[in-house]
Amino acid sequence: MVGVAALLGYWLLVIALQHWRGAPAASFDGYPDEPSHYISGLMVREYLTSGLSRTPTAFAQDYYLHVPYFAVGYWPPLFYIAEAFWMLLFGPGRAATLLLIALIAAFSATLIFLVLRSSIGAVAAFGLGVVFLLLPIVVSGSLLVMTDLAVTVLSFGALIALASYLESERITPLLIFTILTALTILTKGSGLYLLGVLPAALIVTGRWRWFLRWSFWLAPLGVALLCAPWYIISQNFLTRGFLARTEFITALRVLGWDTVRDLGLLAPLVVWGVWTCMRARPIPALAAICMLQPLVLAAFLMTAPVIVEPRYMSPALPPLVVLAGYGIYSIAKSSRRERTVGLAVTGLLVITAAFRIYAGAPVQVKNTVRPVAEFVVGHTQPPYRSAMVSADAEGPMIAEIAQIEPRSTARYLVRPGKVLARMDWLGRNYEQLHASAEQMQTLFDRMPVDVVILRSNPGPGALPHERMLAETIHASPARWRRVYPPAGQSSRYEAYEPVRTEPAEPGALEQFLRHEMALPGTAALLEKSDRSTP
Repeated sequence: MVGVAALLGYWLLVIALQHWRGAPAASFDGYPDEPSHYISGLMVREYLTSGLSRTPTAFAQDYYLHVPYFAVGYWPPLFYIAEAFWMLLFGPGRAATLLLIALIAAFSATLIFLVLRSSIGAVAAFGLGVVFLLLPIVVSGSLLVMTDLAVTVLSFGALIALASYLESERITPLLIFTILTALTILTKGSGLYLLGVLPAALIVTGRWRWFLRWSFWLAPLGVALLCAPWYIISQNFLTRGFLARTEFITALRVLGWDTVRDLGLLAPLVVWGVWTCMRARPIPALAAICMLQPLVLAAFLMTAPVIVEPRYMSPALPPLVVLAGYGIYSIAKSSRRERTVGLAVTGLLVITAAFRIYAGAPVQVKNTVRPVAEFVVGHTQPPYRSAMVSADAEGPMIAEIAQIEPRSTARYLVRPGKVLARMDWLGRNYEQLHASAEQMQTLFDRMPVDVVILRSNPGPGALPHERMLAETIHASPARWRRVYPPAGQSSRYEAYEPVRTEPAEPGALEQFLRHEMALPGTAALLEKSDRSTP
C-alpha cells in the first residue's frame, strides 16, 4: 500500500507539472519524433477497433495513405501497443496520452522509493523520487509523447531484478530480468545495452564462474527468442535511422558533462555514494549494477551509429539517484541524528530541484497549429476529403488533425515533403521536384486536394518547395481562393481552396498517392527509404 500511495503521489505531481507547463494543450512540436510516436499509437488503436479484418501490413498501408506520419517498423511496437490500449480506455487525445507518460515517469520514481526506503527512510526516499521527477531531462520527457521514459522504467526494473539474481542466485529474478530486458528492447532498440550489463556485473562482482552455469544463458537466449521475431520482420527498416555517428569528444560531452549538469546537486552525492559503496566488502549487488549501468549505456551509445542526445541517458538517472541515496545514507549514518540529517539533505535537494525547474521554465507558447486543424476538420460544406498540410509543420499538423478527427482515415493528409520534394531521414540530400510555379500547378491538376495550408510568412529558412508552393498559389488568384483565416483576422497559417470548373475525379488522389508514396511493407519503401522523411 505504501508503494501504491507513493505511485499516486508521483503521478499527481507529474500531471501538475504537465498542466503548469501547458503540455496537454501544446502542439506536437516539442521534438521531431513526437508526432510519429503519437500517430503510431493512434494507428494501432484504430487497427484494434477495426475488427482485425485485414493483416497489419495491409492496414498500415491504407492508414499511411491517409495519415502519412508514423514509423512502426523502425521503432519497435511495445510502446505503441500500450499507447493504443490506454487510448481505448481514456481517449485518443494528447492530454489523455500524456497521462500515460506521467504514469510511466511515476513508476520510475516509485521504484527509486522502494529501493531506498529501507536505508534512508520512507520520507527521504519519497523525496528522492520527487527529485528524480524534477530533473530537467525527466521533466522535458514527461511533457512529450516519447519513448524515453518507458525505456527508463523498464530498464531500471530489469536492473533491480538482476541485482536480486546476483544476491539470491534464484532463477525467478533472472527470468524477470530477461522479460524486462526484452520488453525494453521491444520499446526501443537502445535497450540492447542491458545485455552488456549482465556480464559486466558478473565480472565486477567476481562471479566469473557463473558464466559456466546453464542458468546464466537463460537471459541472452531468452531475450533473443522474445525479440528476434520482431527484428527479423522489421530488419529492412532498421538502418533508416542509423545515419551517422557522433564524434567521440562530442559524445563524451553530451553523455557525460550534460548528464552531470542535469543532476545538479545530486552529482557530488553520487560521487560520494560510489566511494562509499566501493569501500564496502562485498560491494552490494545493486550498488555495483548502478555504478556499471551508466558506463555501459554511455559506451553503447558512443559506439552505436546514432547522433547522441542528452535524453538518451535518461535510463541512467534512476541508478544515479539511487547512488546519491547511498551517499545521503552514508552522511546521515555518521551523524548523531541520522534521520534528521537525511531528511534535511533530501529536503534541500527537492527545494533546489523545484527552484531550478521554476526558474528555467520557458514561457508557454500558443498552439498555432490547433486553430487551422480545427478549421480543416470542422469544414462541412463541403467536407475536406483531402488536405495538404503546411511544409514547416508536417508532423505536428497531421498529429493535431488526427487527434481531433473522429476517424483518422476520414480524409487524406498530404505532406509537401513527400510529393513536392525528396530528402532523407534527417532532411539531407534535398531535391526539389518542380522547377517552376507552372510545373507545380500542373501537379495539382493531377493531385486534386481540397485545401492547401501555407505559412502566412515563411521565414528565411523555408525550403525551396515551400516557397514555390506559396508562389504558385499567390500567383494564381483565379485558381485559388483563401478560406482561412476569415477576412480581417490574422493567423500563422492560411488555407486555400482550388477553384475548380468541374468536380475532381473520385479516386484520383488515392491513385496518385499510391503511385508516388512509399507505402510501409512494400518494395517501393525499400527503394525510396534513402530519400524519404519519417
